[in-house]
Amino acid sequence: MCHGLLSTRDHNFAPALSTALARATGHAVLRFDFRFDAAPDLEPDFRYRFSGFADDVDDLGVVLRALTAAGWRPWLLVGHSRGANDVLTWGGSPAAVAASGVPAFAIAALSARFDMPAMFTRLFPPETVATVDAGGVAAWESKRGALTVTPDDVEVVRRHMDMGAAVAAIPPDVPVLLVHGAEDAVIPVADAAAFQAARPSMEVVVIPGAKHAFAGKVPSRTLLDTVVQFATRAAAALHLPTVPPA
Repeated sequence: MCHGLLSTRDHNFAPALSTALARATGHAVLRFDFRFDAAPDLEPDFRYRFSGFADDVDDLGVVLRALTAAGWRPWLLVGHSRGANDVLTWGGSPAAVAASGVPAFAIAALSARFDMPAMFTRLFPPETVATVDAGGVAAWESKRGALTVTPDDVEVVRRHMDMGAAVAAIPPDVPVLLVHGAEDAVIPVADAAAFQAARPSMEVVVIPGAKHAFAGKVPSRTLLDTVVQFATRAAAALHLPTVPPA
């Protein structure tokens, strides 16, 4: 399970969803934290970046290789928000998949962003946008510490992240689920329709009343049920054993 922007493995619905998946399938579920260091002088080559989706994919590859080396069989990748873009990007990269040693897999992407060029202007105020667009570096006072946003960061998300191409490149036999909240104010629900247009075979579920993090009893329960049902079907499609139904 892959967390979102500036989040952690235990944020939002992640613990409840991992428990629900484990109980429904009988399979272990791993949550992990992507790299994060707000002091780049300590780890200059492994710091967290606004545009670090490729870094995230590398981190995910490290985790998958470690699991396979230890004798596990990873098969379902679940990501929320930035983590959803990470798992979709990974799945659409034949080199990343091959390097990870995962023979067959399914993807559940929750609140994924399709319109990457809009990311910068949706997350930052106009004065920050103006500073970076003029070639400056802006301070990013995040809940995880002080970071920076550079023109190079913005160039990556505006011009070098084509999510339509990424999902179209995921092998056609890979089951893909996209779940989005109808009231998501962080990533518009219209992005879900754009994903489906780019990959018509994708299963898309829009949860009424749900916001970005699916908070609330009904949205969170619907999210858990939707992902668990998808995982059960995907396991059957991949010929993987699950626990017998109660």
